[in-house]
Amino acid sequence: MTQPALPLIIGLICIIAFLFFFVTGIKFKSLNRIMFAIGFLLLSIFCSLWFSFIAIDKAYGKVKEYIPDTSNIFRQRQPYDAYAALFGAPIDSCLKPLRLMDQVVPRLDCCIWLEFKACPTEINRIISLNSFKVSEHASSDTVSYLPRYSPRPDWWTPHTLGDKIIVFRDDSKRPNHEKILIISSDSSHAFYCDMAD
Repeated sequence: MTQPALPLIIGLICIIAFLFFFVTGIKFKSLNRIMFAIGFLLLSIFCSLWFSFIAIDKAYGKVKEYIPDTSNIFRQRQPYDAYAALFGAPIDSCLKPLRLMDQVVPRLDCCIWLEFKACPTEINRIISLNSFKVSEHASSDTVSYLPRYSPRPDWWTPHTLGDKIIVFRDDSKRPNHEKILIISSDSSHAFYCDMAD
């Protein structure tokens, strides 16, 4: 790209020429000199735009050089990435994260909603990471175990896990934070809600 000095110098010369032709055009009542003055004014405006473009381009290049790529700050996490962030890496390959509705903006988005399939050993590993209160429910009794947070995604349907489900609620008594893990009776399919305010 061109050095910013070139349009700056040309622009300054055009402004001086504009002032000269404008003042002499008024003094001598010459329409030709005033028209030349307007031409130099337009040329100086063009040069200032040219200079601005070069300066902005150079500034953008410097900012991009010193600030890392921010294009994926608000990128939605994949279900596996959220699972690994919540529970650590799985111990075997039986994990299959299915769906995720992530908490992108805390306080505006209430919860992390996650659905996954896993083997019983992986489910037991997750359970051992936290202190949970355990309860067993009929899957049709949604009032007693479904979290009341909203918006809950349409696909978050633990009542489809079978006749009986096991509900694990976080027992840590931390204010404004609740974890609910709902698993099928055979420990192969789970729904998880992590509410952090």
